[in-house]
Amino acid sequence: DVSSARDALTFFFSPDGAVLREFLLDEVTESVDALNRDALSQVAFRVGLQGAQMPPLLRALAPPLSDRDRQVVDNISRLLEFLLGDYNSARPTGGSAASRARQAEQLQALLPVLAEYNDQMRQFGLQIFTRLAEKQTSRAFQWARAQIDGSGDMGHRAPARF
Repeated sequence: DVSSARDALTFFFSPDGAVLREFLLDEVTESVDALNRDALSQVAFRVGLQGAQMPPLLRALAPPLSDRDRQVVDNISRLLEFLLGDYNSARPTGGSAASRARQAEQLQALLPVLAEYNDQMRQFGLQIFTRLAEKQTSRAFQWARAQIDGSGDMGHRAPARF
């Protein structure tokens, strides 16, 4: 209901919701990172770059996905779009026609509440993108360090988490 959604968003974006926001920020970032790595791997595959043919830097920036990564990719991408204000991405995707219609009506009723938190949701989305950029920068620097140190191609390893 609209009142519950407003209460939840009020809590989420309040100082009391900081721990939950941080947890969700970590989870969303990890999941979107997996989505990006998978997309990069798919593009490389489609243009004929597989295994050893893939440039080492590209392998370093897109380490293989784990099973957990694959599980959350679809849901998290919709959540990120939603947090950035694309409410159409959260539209119902399954169930009967009546169920989808009811879900669409509920979402439509929530739009004014969501609009109240548009700035906070956009800021949260930008924090996600910042962390993603940090992850890729870290991977690139680790790859470069491995090349300079002569320790070989780290493209097969996931970079250390900071």
